[in-house]
Amino acid sequence: MNTINIIGLGSSDIDSMPVGIFKRIKSSENLFLRTEDHPVVGTLREENLEWTAFDDVYESSETFESTYEEICRRLTEAVQSADVDYAVPGHPLFYETTTELLMDRAENAGYRVNIVGGQSFIDAVISAVEVPVNDGFQLLDASTLKIEDLSHKKHTIITQVYDLFSLSDVKVTLLDYYPPEMNVKIVTAAGGSDEMAYETPLHE
Repeated sequence: MNTINIIGLGSSDIDSMPVGIFKRIKSSENLFLRTEDHPVVGTLREENLEWTAFDDVYESSETFESTYEEICRRLTEAVQSADVDYAVPGHPLFYETTTELLMDRAENAGYRVNIVGGQSFIDAVISAVEVPVNDGFQLLDASTLKIEDLSHKKHTIITQVYDLFSLSDVKVTLLDYYPPEMNVKIVTAAGGSDEMAYETPLHE
């Protein structure tokens, strides 16, 4: 029975990637990337590594659900003949739908799943906003955000804000709960060399 090794690329550039993960990727003979839209990919190109990426699936699919289904279908097909190294942004077990799908289907589809580390974006985001979370915080998904999820009593990190449309949807929901003059912090490329974090009133 062959194995799909799901490798976490971490949340930022190569300087934040553990040496062991980098060595694992460099030695791969059958490497797949969920997306090439990640800070470490430039370094992988400099190393002249070869891989198959799934960015074309994102471009051709109408929904994220169909995108993830197609990626899993291709990986399931590939693992029938050899072990597969499948690299994903962040940590494989943190907000990674393809990991969940692959694990759920492994036994019936006749392959094993092995999880190989990777830093999630949480540490990088908390460092970027410089807010202690000793009293706890909540992590919410922008794609499923509801007003009932929000709380005045906790710091809140909202993920999966991919573009202006998702940002606009989040803003509308937040304005239904929080006062418009409340400040929010926006972070992009957390942990990377081009990280940006700035504070702005919610209504702007």
